[in-house]
Amino acid sequence: MHLIAIICGGPGPERGISLNSARSLFNHLDPHQYQTRTFFVDPKQRFFLIDSKHLLSNTPDDFSFKIQTIGTLLTPKTLKQQLSTCDLAFHTIHGIFGEDGQLPKLLESFQIPFVGSSSETCLNCYQKSKTYEQLKSNNLPYIPTLTISKDTLNTDITAFWTQHHLTKVILKPNSGGSSIGVHTAASLTSCQQLAKQLCQHYQQIVIQPFYQGRELTIMVLEHNNQPVALLPTETERMGDEQQPDFLDYRSKYLPSNQCRHHTPARYPPDVISMIRQTACELFKTFNLRDMVRFDGWWDHDRGFICNDINIITGLEENSFIFKQACLLGLSHTETLDIVVHNALKRYNLNPVPKLQQTKPDKKTIQIIFGGENAERQVSLMSGRHVWLQLQKSEVFKPIPWYLNQHQQVRLLSYHQCLHHTVEEIDDALQEEAVLIAPHQHIISQISEQLNIKTPKHQSQPSYTITQWAEQLHNQFTMVFIALHGGLGEDGTLQNLLESYGIPYQGSQPGTSKLCMDKISTQQLLKRYHHPHLVITPQVSLNRQELAELTEKGCQSYWTILVAKLNQTNLLIKPRHDGCSTGIVQLTSSHELYLYAQHLKQQKSFIVPHVFKHQPHPVALPHIDQKLLIEPYICTDTISLLQNKPHMTHKHGWIEITCVIIERQDRMHAYSPSITISENSVLSVEEKFQGGTGTNLTPPPIEILTEAICHKVQQTLCDVAAMVGIKDYARIDAFVHTTSGKVRVIEVNTLPALTPSTVLFQQALAEKTPLLPHQFLEYVTKQNYHPMHSNVTPTET
Repeated sequence: MHLIAIICGGPGPERGISLNSARSLFNHLDPHQYQTRTFFVDPKQRFFLIDSKHLLSNTPDDFSFKIQTIGTLLTPKTLKQQLSTCDLAFHTIHGIFGEDGQLPKLLESFQIPFVGSSSETCLNCYQKSKTYEQLKSNNLPYIPTLTISKDTLNTDITAFWTQHHLTKVILKPNSGGSSIGVHTAASLTSCQQLAKQLCQHYQQIVIQPFYQGRELTIMVLEHNNQPVALLPTETERMGDEQQPDFLDYRSKYLPSNQCRHHTPARYPPDVISMIRQTACELFKTFNLRDMVRFDGWWDHDRGFICNDINIITGLEENSFIFKQACLLGLSHTETLDIVVHNALKRYNLNPVPKLQQTKPDKKTIQIIFGGENAERQVSLMSGRHVWLQLQKSEVFKPIPWYLNQHQQVRLLSYHQCLHHTVEEIDDALQEEAVLIAPHQHIISQISEQLNIKTPKHQSQPSYTITQWAEQLHNQFTMVFIALHGGLGEDGTLQNLLESYGIPYQGSQPGTSKLCMDKISTQQLLKRYHHPHLVITPQVSLNRQELAELTEKGCQSYWTILVAKLNQTNLLIKPRHDGCSTGIVQLTSSHELYLYAQHLKQQKSFIVPHVFKHQPHPVALPHIDQKLLIEPYICTDTISLLQNKPHMTHKHGWIEITCVIIERQDRMHAYSPSITISENSVLSVEEKFQGGTGTNLTPPPIEILTEAICHKVQQTLCDVAAMVGIKDYARIDAFVHTTSGKVRVIEVNTLPALTPSTVLFQQALAEKTPLLPHQFLEYVTKQNYHPMHSNVTPTET
């Protein structure tokens, strides 16, 4: 068995993405072939040896405040000693220090075998100006580029603008990623002004003509010393003209409706072949190794134009490498096997032979995700992660089912599960067979090059949700509900499954329905007169009535709300829908009117900066007909200064989230997490998407003492018992740091199970820590039994 050193973190802005990639390595490297050891690089480029469980964090800030206690600081000497005990290093540091060649150079000096290209190759590819010069000198398609610094004269920019007859340009750092620090300019004057501003932040920037071709991404894997290009992905921009001229990181990689990823790209086979051929030429020209991602465009006259070489590609669960590899029938583990085996062979290290293991009969678990409400994207991330994690189980066999917006259920293939959004799944289920069929001979060719079997792509029938339950009736199976909000969390699906005698995890229908209704939850808690609970006053209103209000009507209604809630800073959100959907801080009657207008116009989301405290898009619920308005709770500012938590005391309230789990018919609270938001309201991404939001787990004692923390945990266990929680739940709440008083925001009976959710971080913080697949197995085992014997299906 080989020991693999996973190196992650780094000083650049992509530290969170590095953590996501390292997490995938930890989750998907074959445990029968590899053991792992994790090295974290902090912003000062210091190396720490850390427990691999910290890879389950959302961002490096989740644990960097306690790095001195959870990690061992390594000197250059001890770093070399520790790395020398490993057979191979696999680093996931994007941008500076990783892709610029510094870390590869360090590994070379230590004579440590590693995955990826040499330090010299990294340096040549990291600086875009060098890349473009090499493309030009090798007669490969390229985009004209002007490299400038703070000393560049405006006349140089004018000459470049005139020479290429430009009307719009892209400006971006000469060194760095493909989405960070990118800007556009539509006139010579604005180009010159923007260039001057950017040169104050970056040593060099490059200016290029704005290119409007179809954006392509293609992965190349090395096998038997030869590059093998996979099937490219086309990224299609969606939406209206209000969107930016280019896709930033959020738009391109986080689940949203701002783009679609089409794999394979929507081109005929002869074009796909030419793209693949150029990608292989690029791989050889730049002397690349193991795996590389090329970004660019297809030009009818010039072919594939490479605009960015990603020496270290992202390895998130549904990243391009896995999306393209799974079309060949490769799992995450098998894809990583190809990469690692190639690197081992280069250093004359023999890969561990795979042993033919007798697989025991496993119990089937039906995982259902998707749905019809605004939380369907989070549900997709949760369901996919549960499915991938339970594939590690020696007991259970997970089967992925997708529920669309019309309550139709379909069995998904491996590659369908990796789609970026539910809309991509919808498109794929309608058109995928037609899109893949023309490329079967290319798929066979790639499979032969990689020495793997050619996959067979088969379509699956569609069921109504009742027909689906009928299919499962009398099978000894269980449903794992990974739906959030809507029929998955309001008791509807639970009622249906109970009528067919099908067991499921989570709370029963009555509790689910209660907790979905935020006002009913508060009203029930109020009746208990719990001494440590503060009940939040709320006003319910009809969505349609609000949508029809004039601006004058909003002024009158705002006056009533302010008087009733005794506050001028208010929060509006759906009464039943999810924990981040449609939530906006309102500071005036005019902002209430703006919200009403978005409802009236049936907008699916609110573009950034419509409201004073809204820097990011906000998805709007399209089903929930009830809204609620409540006082906006102003929390104290928490920041990390020199890796130490610091709270600016003002009101004493902080926001936490805490997982409650049922143990032997009693409620147990995990250590809560303090949630830190960049803005007034936590976004969906900050809560559930890796590399974004920060969660401090367990709470630093400087902010929440052990005594107060224990008091809060007990109060939340009481809340869970009051509402009737079964199995597990996540409670979001505000906590007063000195009194320990608790304001419940909401009770989530089916909390998100995305790769970086705090649920898994909290499970790992227990005295007996549970890895994600162990937590999921525990919950599943609690419910894997027939609910009733000889059940006759009843109407629901």
